[in-house]
Amino acid sequence: MKPHGSSSTKIAVALCATVVALSQASLAAPAAATPTKGELVEVKGLRVLRLRGTPRQRGYAHGYLLAREVMQLFNRYGGMIARDRERYETVIRKEIRERFDFPEEVREEVVGMLAGLGARLSGEGLSTFLGRPIDETDLLAMQAFPDWYPIACSSFVAWGALSPGGPVAGRNLDFFVHPVLLDNHIAIVNARSGAGDSARRAWATITWPGLVGALTGMNEDGTVVFLHDANARLADAHRGCLPRMLAARRILEMAGANAPAADAMALLKDTPTRWGGLIFVAGARAGEARGAAGCLERDGRGTSLRLASADPLARGVDAFACTNHFRVRADPRPSERYATFAERLSTARDEGAVVDEAFALATMNDVAQPITLQSCFFDLRKRTIGVRLSRRSARAVDATPVRVTWEELLSGKHLGREEAHTTKITKKAK
Repeated sequence: MKPHGSSSTKIAVALCATVVALSQASLAAPAAATPTKGELVEVKGLRVLRLRGTPRQRGYAHGYLLAREVMQLFNRYGGMIARDRERYETVIRKEIRERFDFPEEVREEVVGMLAGLGARLSGEGLSTFLGRPIDETDLLAMQAFPDWYPIACSSFVAWGALSPGGPVAGRNLDFFVHPVLLDNHIAIVNARSGAGDSARRAWATITWPGLVGALTGMNEDGTVVFLHDANARLADAHRGCLPRMLAARRILEMAGANAPAADAMALLKDTPTRWGGLIFVAGARAGEARGAAGCLERDGRGTSLRLASADPLARGVDAFACTNHFRVRADPRPSERYATFAERLSTARDEGAVVDEAFALATMNDVAQPITLQSCFFDLRKRTIGVRLSRRSARAVDATPVRVTWEELLSGKHLGREEAHTTKITKKAK
């Protein structure tokens, strides 16, 4: 036997170390078929997740980079919606499997997300309030969270004499206030995908980890889409229902720039919805082109389009608003927030005021509620967003807006090195 430390032993040890190093490098490097397709950055204090590539690659990046936050949302917020394990397993999961129709690209994204979660976490990190690891059906259920719990919300868009520089919009998202929502606001930006007839526009949403649809979104054309509740009747018997966050995503990806509200109606008129409610849509040509702004009113019986041109807030006011009541599918119910929009915008017209960011945010403060989680301003032509978020320390209406451009959200090319911190995927997808 040669003494310890001899040349042959050293060679053997070196070879072993080389094999281990190569093996670790192989595991750490992204697979050739699934290269790194996401990054988590900070833009002026706003967390932004950027996604690109195939649906599965996007889902993997989403799950890997936000693994702990995705699990928190499912366990803490999902547990609140479910109320108890038996209801979740026997009612919610059953309906997810039998009544909802998830587009194939969303299913692929969820498969990727589950792989990303598994690559980042293991064991207890993947456990749920149900006493088992999270699975694909659970992640699909997350995409239908707003179909099980109502959201309120207030939105408006102004143009013409009220906004000579182009249409501007204001949006409050009113939702159940939960600590996990206050702690985990994020902007998720999806790059363009596909080509030709299958091309999908780039779009961004102010949302929470694990959600692949949109509650509050804007696309590369400057079109905004916001979800609202209304006095909708549930679809008791329908199958093939599309979760409403995914309905909003479909509009952002596929509606044209000229008449996005009319396009939204064409995209969704034959698609059932379980919960219904309202989908507010406004594009950069609001006030110029018919169908550029409006609201889809949806319930278990079908979908109607309420166009801005047919539903003025008040005579001669270049604006359109949406709160929480049907105006086409049912007789309008009185709404204090809708009346506030009409009064504020009518006064602006009478006084020759311009609806700029300051005016919009002040108006959104006037219609805010204790459950307002996000309050935002959008310039549809310039494609800029002013974001105010409720935290544990302060309500959204008291927060200083974070102002970001579309270019900053999409690429960050205007950010200095000190303003952006990037985390890349480094593990191979399983």
